[in-house]
Amino acid sequence: LCEHVFAPFADLATPAAIDAIIGVLQAKEGVAGEEGGGIDAQMEMDVDEDEDMEEDEDMEELGGDVDEELRRKIHEALGSAVEAEGEEEVFDDEQMTVFDDKLAEIFAQKKQQKTVERDLRISFVNFKLRVLDLADVFWSRVPESPLVLRLLHALIDLSRATRRDARSKPIHDRAMALLTARRAKVPVAIESVEGLQLLAHVHDCARRASDKAELRALSAASALVTRSLLDVGGVEAKVEAQYAATVSDFMTRQASQIHADFFRVASSKLRPAQLPLLWRVAAKAVREFAHPRQALNVFRQVQAYALAEVVANSAPLLVAEVDAKEAQSLAADLLKALHDALLDTMVLAASAENLVAATEAAPAKLILDKTKLREIIEITMSVARRCLRHDVLAAQGALPNKEDAQWMAALNALAASDNFKSPIITRLCTTLASISNKPNNANKRKSEPKEEDDEDL
Repeated sequence: LCEHVFAPFADLATPAAIDAIIGVLQAKEGVAGEEGGGIDAQMEMDVDEDEDMEEDEDMEELGGDVDEELRRKIHEALGSAVEAEGEEEVFDDEQMTVFDDKLAEIFAQKKQQKTVERDLRISFVNFKLRVLDLADVFWSRVPESPLVLRLLHALIDLSRATRRDARSKPIHDRAMALLTARRAKVPVAIESVEGLQLLAHVHDCARRASDKAELRALSAASALVTRSLLDVGGVEAKVEAQYAATVSDFMTRQASQIHADFFRVASSKLRPAQLPLLWRVAAKAVREFAHPRQALNVFRQVQAYALAEVVANSAPLLVAEVDAKEAQSLAADLLKALHDALLDTMVLAASAENLVAATEAAPAKLILDKTKLREIIEITMSVARRCLRHDVLAAQGALPNKEDAQWMAALNALAASDNFKSPIITRLCTTLASISNKPNNANKRKSEPKEEDDEDL
């Protein structure tokens, strides 16, 4: 019904109309139609009704606070008998019957009140779902409207506010569905200030995401806002700074929930001409956090390499749409950063510094073990292959080779180390050193829409 009624007028929606939709989405759930019984408060106090009932019973046994309205009604039912509290016989049979009837009436009223509140809550949820249908119709019919950004902000806040409220789960699921829906078009002619503020809000929420589903939704929102901002122009440096700050937060803060996959959607959704931004962010991340001891821990260090791999997946689009000199410069910068970081990592791996001293509670262990080193080398090989299969991106000297004295020294040190005597690692290092010397088939692949091994590694 919403689509049939609202769809023909969606493109005529004014900012006031969108603000009215947002107002409903932001509204707090009240008790008996009153303000103050907000969803956020109920999320903390009343997610599990059975648990709350047990807590209420415990409070009554301990003499805690009780319903003042219920106390007043019982007091009225007792009437003058309250004054005779010290006597042995307060009620005769007739008075007791009247009192029992009055108590039954009081508790019936309380039960009815709870029923009304439950019905109001159900109506509140259903009403919000209908308003979310309106938001969906507007976004689907007018995806290029700048007003979409206002809806996007409200949907993000709504999904976060209802994520732990069992009674609002339908609202949360519907909001998440809108955020993750595939959309080919993005808002145009947006206000750069509003867009930058929304992008900062999206990234801040992503750093505190509660689960992978929420992070995926925020990743899609980030890609949409980024593409809209870069279409406007003049804000590329600020957008790049925001992405760099998000990467830095993940690499250095334990509680950050960002990881390399957060940037995967942006890498696939941005226009080809906008991709250089992500290549620069990835190269900066490798230079600053892929070297030993620069990231919070080894896992975060590996994620810096993983970010480079995510970005390298867009190499065919970069070659097709970006100026050849710029594309070659971006690839050379990324490959050189990977070369330097990998070399330092290998040197550390084979040194005595790659060891956490033994304590009474735990034995000595490696900081960087064979599994993580193998993962780092495999990611570097993947990035190299994606870049070097295109003549335009082939950068001489950016990768290790058999004539590189430092590389061969690090490789020999690894082979001599008792901790890394692994034929697999030796073979990977040798293969990586040989990649840059092999002829590529870039000319044969230019007409291919996709790379043969463009799967997630």
